Amino acid sequence: MVDDHEELGRRAAALGKPRKAFVMWSDAAALGHVQAMFEVGVCYGLGKGVARDVERAVECYRVAALAGHGEAAYLLSCCYDAGEGVAQDHRLRVKWLKVAAEHRFEDGLLVLGFCYFAGQGVRRNHKLAVDCYRAAARLGSVKGRYNLALCYRYGEGVSRNLGHAWRWAKSAAELGHQLAPELLLQIAMCYRDGEGVRVNHGKAFDLFLELAESGDAAAMLEVGFYFHKGAGCLQSDARAVRWYRRAADAGEATACMNLAQCYASAQGVRRDLKAARAWARKAVARRANGAKELLQNLT
Repeated sequence: MVDDHEELGRRAAALGKPRKAFVMWSDAAALGHVQAMFEVGVCYGLGKGVARDVERAVECYRVAALAGHGEAAYLLSCCYDAGEGVAQDHRLRVKWLKVAAEHRFEDGLLVLGFCYFAGQGVRRNHKLAVDCYRAAARLGSVKGRYNLALCYRYGEGVSRNLGHAWRWAKSAAELGHQLAPELLLQIAMCYRDGEGVRVNHGKAFDLFLELAESGDAAAMLEVGFYFHKGAGCLQSDARAVRWYRRAADAGEATACMNLAQCYASAQGVRRDLKAARAWARKAVARRANGAKELLQNLT
């Protein structure tokens, strides 16, 4: 009977009947259905099917959270953070985030991790932040994987480990995190420049090549540099030119400069001043440093 009311509420909501959904959920909540109590809270919080009443929403969230509903605990923490329906209280925010995290609610884990990392409402503890990010990552959280990669990249809350940073950042990138590709590029540069690790051009080249083959324009340029210098790989001007061209086609201004110089000096291609000037003009159009001077020297 109780489950029937909750189900009827979900069906009504799916059919765009918020008032009926609210009534059904209210009936189920009155009989102790935890999910229905949460849904009633959401209705009050958003003003769906009933006049908006944040204080009632808070009470519904509290009841559901005490009964083990992770998302209700998370929304209750949001209320304490914003001071909506309750007085703003960052310590109580953290208290309810911990409840959400205990019930494996992804956003609760992420935000609790941030609170530990930044020391908001709780003593700063980067190790506990990492634990939260790791738990969220294991639940499939893209943000959790990215944050965990950052922690390994900089050694925050864990021992610095670029290998782990790479794996977590790659996983985040594969799931669409917009900042993860840049982090992957930074990790490869650490091996190139010896930032926090010994210089390892072979490792850097392998990582840049992996990124380049996945379509990263900046990595394509780096692969071109490596073939040109013969560091970490067999030297090949011809391969350098191919990668510069791919990078240029993907929008890299510096790659246009390099191609102009290759055509002008017959590196990896036959000498062709017309082609050199064409690439120099593209470099100028893309505002590459030194492009105007290069074009003047070629005319």
